[in-house]
Formats: sequence, C-alpha cells, structure tokens
Amino acid sequence: MFYHTPSHISNTRENCGLSESRVWKIINEFGTHAYRLTPLQALLGGDAERRYAWRNFAVNQSEFQPTLLSDIIGTDEAIFSRNKICNTHYWALENPKCSATFEIKYAFD
Repeated sequence: MFYHTPSHISNTRENCGLSESRVWKIINEFGTHAYRLTPLQALLGGDAERRYAWRNFAVNQSEFQPTLLSDIIGTDEAIFSRNKICNTHYWALENPKCSATFEIKYAFD
C-alpha cells in the first residue's frame, strides 16, 4: 500500500532518481488503485456540551416547528474541512476503507 499526496510523488522521484512518469508506471504496474481518504476531525474538549445544547435546542424547537429536522439539509457527501483542500489518495490493490486524521488549526480562515 502506498499513501500518496503530490509531494510524495515528488519526494519518491527525487529520492530514487526516477522520472515522474516512471514513478507512475511503477505504481500502475503493481495494479494499485487510488482511493480517497475520508478526513476526520477529532472531537475537542467542549464538543460534548455543544452537542447536548444542539440536541436540547432541536427537541425544544421541534415542538414549535415540527419540520425543523426535515428542513435541515443533511448529506454524507459533504465534507467540510478547515484546510480547504484534501487531495490525498491511498494506493492499494483493494479498497482499504480507511480514514486519516490531519493536524489542522482550530480556527477557520
């Protein structure tokens, strides 16, 4: 398995003295495929309290606005990241269904 970002290809190319096309040819010769990682955000100290506050708000508000929860757009396709871009791949023979935790700032830019 090979974890890849654009800089990893450059580093591999420089360290091995190979051209970028040769590095890609080697990756393809092994029959590996690129799988996207799902970036995860670690829970912080005050997250539990904020989650309970949101739950209490939603339960109380749903008495006055019964469609509140159905009005909220939810999808498992949306991934919000603080670093704006996550262009990493995990190369393997089959889908490893893996995730990665990245060190990021606490404040949004």
